[in-house]
Amino acid sequence: AVSEPVDAYARAQRGRGDALGEPLSAGARLVLRAMRALADPERESAVPVAALRETAPPHRARLAVQLARASWLAGDAATLAAIGESSPDAGGPHVALIDAWGASLEGAAPPDLEAAEADAAALGDAMLTVDLAATRGLARLEEGDLAQGLHHARRAMRMARTEEIPQSQYLAGYALARARRHGGHPHLALRIVTALCRVAPAPWRPRLSWEALLSAGPELGEEDRGRLPDAARAFWTLVEGAPLHAAEDASSGAQAVDAVRPGWEPYRREVDAALALLGLGDGGDARVEPFLRGLTSEPPYGLRALGGPRCLAYLRCTPGAAPRRVFGLAIADSQGLSAGARPGRVETAIAALASQSPRPIGAFFHEVYGFAYDPELHRGALDVLLHRMREALAGRAGLERVDGALRIDFVAPTLVPDPRCERVVDERLLRVIAGAGACSAKAAAAAAGLPLRTAQTRLQTLVDEGACAPRRVGRRIEYVVEDTTFSEPTLVG
Repeated sequence: AVSEPVDAYARAQRGRGDALGEPLSAGARLVLRAMRALADPERESAVPVAALRETAPPHRARLAVQLARASWLAGDAATLAAIGESSPDAGGPHVALIDAWGASLEGAAPPDLEAAEADAAALGDAMLTVDLAATRGLARLEEGDLAQGLHHARRAMRMARTEEIPQSQYLAGYALARARRHGGHPHLALRIVTALCRVAPAPWRPRLSWEALLSAGPELGEEDRGRLPDAARAFWTLVEGAPLHAAEDASSGAQAVDAVRPGWEPYRREVDAALALLGLGDGGDARVEPFLRGLTSEPPYGLRALGGPRCLAYLRCTPGAAPRRVFGLAIADSQGLSAGARPGRVETAIAALASQSPRPIGAFFHEVYGFAYDPELHRGALDVLLHRMREALAGRAGLERVDGALRIDFVAPTLVPDPRCERVVDERLLRVIAGAGACSAKAAAAAAGLPLRTAQTRLQTLVDEGACAPRRVGRRIEYVVEDTTFSEPTLVG
């Protein structure tokens, strides 16, 4: 147990008071200095890792966690490993947390943190308990378990809201934002990250900036882009040039790939996935491949925000080769079937068949229309659809029925819009509102590039679905996006 009054730690953790002015031991003062260095690195110098060996065991664990947090935020795996090696009590919950942070930077399997969180709670260490819950959420997300990732992130956020410890609130909010984005709700992620960016100190900005960029995509404001880390700025420059690089067979884009990769996971993996989705990388990731082949409709790693403005994704179909999906940001508006028009059922049908050809008529019909095929009832509708598909594909592909299945054979390179991935209009509106904090229908329509009447209609639907809420400001109605679990931090620390 720590001999100094708990109040000093509590005030330091919550960013209140100057606990360093109290009569504390040298070890306790080092812990509080490390907290201050995270909260205000311009005014407080970092505590060196070597200080761990000179710190008494009661304080060494807490100091190790604070130094590890700084190294994790900086993506410094080597220092994080050195901190773990210098920590006592190999079975202690703080060591499990440090090991988990180290594993996340390296992309390695994390340790099981359930017992460590229970031990931290039994010790009455609120900060460590929240940190372990949030890190459990992050670890589950990296394993692809979205449900458990969201569960632990929400638990951590609720605990952090109660404890009001800024650093733990930032970590829990960050975990919740990633869970929301990975779950296909980038607007909620952007709302959380935008709120965190207003209060979180400098060490948090690289991670929060990457999260904002991947949640907002083209909707990220100029001011926010100006605050991006160098690698993130270079990545976005490459993304904006994706149509040019694609036209040049990705040769010029591929040369720049190494320069935009962050030096640490998980963003290194997500940047590789994004580049593959933009046609600028190989994308051998097991989570990316099914989407690239057109077999799933939800982009991996929650990267929906990087889809195109007219169509989120296209199928690039080449004679004699399997089709590959590519995000719409990499496609010029003049390219592809139905160029300039909003893709509809015909494009959905072509994309569904191109992804799996030959394909039984029943499976094809169910994917296009959403209900089972009955030959007696639906033969006429199917014939009309196939006729329209042949018209759209004239000179590009042949379409035939063979033994109860449909087959498509491309004879010319073709870009097929794939509406199966679409939620574009609603997502654009929600991302605009989330990024602004609150805005009117007129402002949202202008920022999203939509007609006002379309925006008003969709906003009313989103209100009815609970995706956003209206509020009156004077004579105006503004719309806000809220995550019911997230509580915006008010303390900087």
